[in-house]
Amino acid sequence: MSHFESRLKGRTFDSFGKATSDQYIGGCIFVDHASGYIHVEFQLGFSAIETIRAKQNFERYAFNHGVIPLTYLTDSGAFKANKFVQHIREHNQRIQYCGTNAHHQNGVAERSIRTISNMARAMLLHASAHWKHGIDSSMWPMAVSYATYIYNNLPRTNGISPSDIFFGTRVPRHKLRNLHVWGCPVYVLDPSLQAGKKIPRWEPRSKRGVFCGLSNIHSSEVPQVLNLTTGSITTQFHVVFDDLFTTVPSIAREEEPPSHWADLCLENTTFIPTDTNVPLSQEWQSSADSADQDIRTQHRSNRVRGDLTATTSNS
Repeated sequence: MSHFESRLKGRTFDSFGKATSDQYIGGCIFVDHASGYIHVEFQLGFSAIETIRAKQNFERYAFNHGVIPLTYLTDSGAFKANKFVQHIREHNQRIQYCGTNAHHQNGVAERSIRTISNMARAMLLHASAHWKHGIDSSMWPMAVSYATYIYNNLPRTNGISPSDIFFGTRVPRHKLRNLHVWGCPVYVLDPSLQAGKKIPRWEPRSKRGVFCGLSNIHSSEVPQVLNLTTGSITTQFHVVFDDLFTTVPSIAREEEPPSHWADLCLENTTFIPTDTNVPLSQEWQSSADSADQDIRTQHRSNRVRGDLTATTSNS
């Protein structure tokens, strides 16, 4: 297990979309070493009490599936607090710590944090590109939860998913058909019609919401939908998904991207080195990139000429 922190505060699932004092600043990730199964518990702070609460929630979830954690590997910080260590001893569990500044010793948890973060960031950026005013950066906890669900239930190359190993049984594959694009528009049937009542003929039959993932407390895949009017997130059953975002306006070429794009991109920037001898195609280069490429090519050519000249003079 390990803590992860986000500089962007996330809204809670019951905050009604308002900026309250209860906002997630990160969470605690638990990774089963045998199966690779990931469980995430969001935290309002990184105190020992909050960490104990996250650990208890994970163990309760694991116990419901017949799994009893006995040993933990983690970093220092709140995991070395007296209250947390005492809690470990009271439950006859064992905890091991990584060395100072040796986070690679807990590489399984650290790599899982990056995997889930990249998946959640891609979901947020994709939904924002197709629905500029429907997605907010504070919804990252919902994206992280859905990314974790997808990661745990998608089969690997051997046809087995982490959930299969962790639960000790094969998860029905037909559940994968119930997966939808995170952040897509959802149209919820009017409550009066759900109750079997009638509404005026020309009144709208549904209301638009945002798909925020699946509920983990229902027996089947019940979606969680954000009400754009009240800001509340509730579970709904009579819904229609617009996975292709065809009913909402996307970002036009001349429009500016959402303000939270820069924060999401800077959260974890990855640089992929390329071969300097193979320039990019002109259509992928901006004017500044093209100028830099020309300067580098000129310097490299001058250096090669200088080496050839020196070799010729010596011979």
